[in-house]
Amino acid sequence: TVGTGKMYASPCQAIAAAQSNDTVEIAPETYTDTCAISVPGLTVRGVGGRPKIDLSNGTPSGQKGIYVINADGITLENLELTGAHIDASAGENGAGIRIQATNLTVRGCYIHDNQNGILGGPPQPGGFLLVEASEFARNGMGNGCNSSGCTHNLYIAANFDKFTFQYNWSHS
Repeated sequence: TVGTGKMYASPCQAIAAAQSNDTVEIAPETYTDTCAISVPGLTVRGVGGRPKIDLSNGTPSGQKGIYVINADGITLENLELTGAHIDASAGENGAGIRIQATNLTVRGCYIHDNQNGILGGPPQPGGFLLVEASEFARNGMGNGCNSSGCTHNLYIAANFDKFTFQYNWSHS
């Protein structure tokens, strides 16, 4: 559990301590940490409201994303991810979620005001990406499209065997 008075003070502390197939439950507070998720089968979810992960005054993990998905079978639920940005010299494409694995589920999230909402795909063909009941707003901030790359609400590589995008709202 994560939050004031809980086992861990920040989501990334709990993620670092997690074992395969664990669930990290986050209380509805504002957090400013960022990390890679490298534990297969991990579920990270907001409980009792939606926790806000705000990197407006920070740098995303590995200059990639608020959460960098490095393990298969990750589920992210009921999270607000905002403020991911990196300098032009590093690609100007900071993401709320940076995908580098397969079998990711994103459900009930609000991903907004990042250079990219969700970016990436698995390094090898295969697996699935399921995004449902989430909102994407005002991602694509910055000058990424005018320098070396581009920024989007979602930018998904073709390596997934199956990509399902349902019951979402992508705007602005």
